Amino acid sequence: MHPTTPARTVGSVDLDELRAMTRAIGSHWFDGDTMRLFRSRVLGLPAWRDWDGKPAIMFISSDAPGGQPRRYTVRAFVPGDAPFAGVSTVGGYGRFETAAAARKLLNTFPRR
Repeated sequence: MHPTTPARTVGSVDLDELRAMTRAIGSHWFDGDTMRLFRSRVLGLPAWRDWDGKPAIMFISSDAPGGQPRRYTVRAFVPGDAPFAGVSTVGGYGRFETAAAARKLLNTFPRR
């Protein structure tokens, strides 16, 4: 099976599996250097949800680049969504001051 072809599109997704899928399309989102630069963290377990009419792996990230206060962002990855494949920002980068506020937006997208 090709690394960007998910075995299933329901439930939770192992973070290593998500990293492999994004790397297979040439994304550097999960590279160590990128994550260190933005001081990025992934909160909780990524999960399949319905996003914009498509099955997407969605999660919350937190970032604190350049010593700025940590902010939270909802993210989505739609495998095979060429030419737009990659980790997308949902609702604005660093939009939320708390993880709970970001989770509130994430929970508006139904789980698969």
